[in-house]
Amino acid sequence: MLWIGLGSGREDVVALAHHDQQPHLTVARTRGPADVTGLVDALASYDGPVWTVTELAVMTSYLRTRTERGPRYEVVETFPLGN
Repeated sequence: MLWIGLGSGREDVVALAHHDQQPHLTVARTRGPADVTGLVDALASYDGPVWTVTELAVMTSYLRTRTERGPRYEVVETFPLGN
């Protein structure tokens, strides 16, 4: 799995969610070992746009069988933020 972590505000998100998880955005998954060094290098200096978060969703993912495509995601809980 290749993911991008949260920059500023990470501690606030972890405290709000009351979960010991790494806030992140999953960018890619593979079914087996893969060399993703090029992707990691390309994203190493990426600094995404600044945006205001209005809701936080804690998600869980379920990997599917080989005959199904992609993982299935489920919202565990949502938290509205700000006004």
